[in-house]
Amino acid sequence: MEKLYILSLAARLHPKQTWIAEAARDQWHWILGRNPNGYSMITRVGKGPDRFYHLEWGPSEPPVPGFLVDGPNAKTVGFLAPGAPAKALLWDNPKPLRSGLPPHSLWHWRESDFWDSGWVADGQSTYGWWAMVECDVLYSANFVLAGASLEP
Repeated sequence: MEKLYILSLAARLHPKQTWIAEAARDQWHWILGRNPNGYSMITRVGKGPDRFYHLEWGPSEPPVPGFLVDGPNAKTVGFLAPGAPAKALLWDNPKPLRSGLPPHSLWHWRESDFWDSGWVADGQSTYGWWAMVECDVLYSANFVLAGASLEP
């Protein structure tokens, strides 16, 4: 989101360089679901997250709308799909998980979901397993800032 904000500011400074504004809009659309997987990174927007790793105010199902989750990235979830972290969203659970998720759930949210999937050994923790569905006020604040900075 920070890059989107910087691109939108650069587009205002250099209006003749239309590629800058296009790059900012592409970033915005990727977050909202125009990406190879077709998944939004915003809760309750399109085919987006319906579970969180944690919430500051406690569990909520479905989650409140408008939160940006961390999502797939090479720094925190590269181990799930080396070289293509966005593919980590595509893993499927053919049977119910011990966390209570039914078969074929998209947004996995408990550490045991990753154990059940075989990503990491049962009982082991690996840095970043939670990143796919962690939300934070900072992420969402950047989302709002970036959206406000885009010109129509």
